[in-house]
Amino acid sequence: MSELFANKKRMLKELIKALHAGAHPDEMKEKFKEALEDIGALEISKVEEELIEEGMPMEEVRRLCDVHLAVFRESLMLSGVKVNELPENRENAPCCGSGAAVRPVYRDLSLKIATKVLDQAPVSPLVTSCPFCQFNFSYAAYKTGSDKKIAYITDIILQALS
Repeated sequence: MSELFANKKRMLKELIKALHAGAHPDEMKEKFKEALEDIGALEISKVEEELIEEGMPMEEVRRLCDVHLAVFRESLMLSGVKVNELPENRENAPCCGSGAAVRPVYRDLSLKIATKVLDQAPVSPLVTSCPFCQFNFSYAAYKTGSDKKIAYITDIILQALS
């Protein structure tokens, strides 16, 4: 692991823990921009996995995905990115079919769930703040021949900030 990634990973873990402890998202924007620069979905999922292994509940990690998405909502809109959300979103967002060990155990069901959500998505790219959703929706698009693109939120944020 490169020293740069190790530092970014440490910084990201500290920011997520600060949000968990009640830090106001507006105070975190600049720090998140710095931490997320040059980090992809895989690295973020590793940080989230470590936080879960350290005792943070999975539900809290998901809630914090929503919080760190909210941190950048304003920046995205100021950068001209139009945000279209699914009718059921945020804490009511439908599961992609990957979580709770559904995908490894019930691949067909996981694909069916992801395809249903993907079909409801009004636009492409479908942007998610969850690395598991990004993978599962991308897989469903590939398997069903959908032309919808799936993007991880940090990719969109970095494009908007560039």
